[in-house]
Amino acid sequence: ATPGSNFILTVDYQLQNYVSELLDGRSGAVVVLDIKDNSVLSMYSAPTYDLTLFAPLISNESWAKLRDDPKKPLLNRTVEGAYSPGSVYKVIVAAAALKEGVVKPETKFFCNGTYRIPGSRNTITCWKKHGHGEMNMRQALSESCDVYFYNVGTLLGIDKLHEYSTLHGLGKVTGITLPNEKSGIFPSMEWKQRVRSEAWYPGDTVNISIGQGYMTTTPLQVAVMY
Repeated sequence: ATPGSNFILTVDYQLQNYVSELLDGRSGAVVVLDIKDNSVLSMYSAPTYDLTLFAPLISNESWAKLRDDPKKPLLNRTVEGAYSPGSVYKVIVAAAALKEGVVKPETKFFCNGTYRIPGSRNTITCWKKHGHGEMNMRQALSESCDVYFYNVGTLLGIDKLHEYSTLHGLGKVTGITLPNEKSGIFPSMEWKQRVRSEAWYPGDTVNISIGQGYMTTTPLQVAVMY
């Protein structure tokens, strides 16, 4: 609901029930948004807990058990859990690169399973040990080729990655009316100097290019990003 409007329930009961079955016995989170207006169709965090424990008042024993459970059932992972997004972030790298004219859809890079970080002797690997071979953007997205996006992210640079990522809602709260929403982190040169008192290195950009490194996102942020 927008500020000042009446609350509108948008959660789809059948979808929410289906998601709960998918996450039964697991730890995780699912967020499903309506692509037209971002209304929430399903939002589920697992493991969950029995709400009747709180009616009328939860016992000290039950509260202690919930509070101290290592699986953290009280944590709403959809908005309070901040994680490295991983390969889902590659879509933003691709979109930014196309918008900036850094690459075209048919631009190819060769993946032999490793990538040498610019200005360094250090290498970083692709998830596919022996590489994907020559990849264009469509193939790289389909195969989730890390080396392709190491190349593209390096060509873009951290300033452009930061610009497009914040434009798509990363590094800030969505503003959903739920408590304790985390902003996550989308780092920049200034952020690293301020928080870690360190310079930004080419390897940092390489890591960010596949959704790793210093960046963290909530599941809700990723859904809004898409």
